[in-house]
Amino acid sequence: MDRRAYRRVPLVTSIWVRYENQSEESRAAWDIGEGGLRMERLAAPINSTVWLVIRIPAKSRQPQGYMLVGRVVWKKINGTGVQFVDPSHQQLQAIRDYVASSG
Repeated sequence: MDRRAYRRVPLVTSIWVRYENQSEESRAAWDIGEGGLRMERLAAPINSTVWLVIRIPAKSRQPQGYMLVGRVVWKKINGTGVQFVDPSHQQLQAIRDYVASSG
């Protein structure tokens, strides 16, 4: 049973991640939805805050870069779930547009 509140679609891209201790690294993302994304396993513990720089594809223009704040909500051997924390209207709209255009 899928417990997500929002639909997710594939998004294969690289995301720049900053941790609470100020260390940074690049990680792969696999899918995205209004509420968050699934990505390559992170070093951050569950409930920690991460800052994500992500380029969201747009149908009619170049991909736009956004900085989103996230909270690590689950971790498994093969990935990490990050929930977006207070995304702006512009960020949410970009994600909604991408999800809608992805079928």
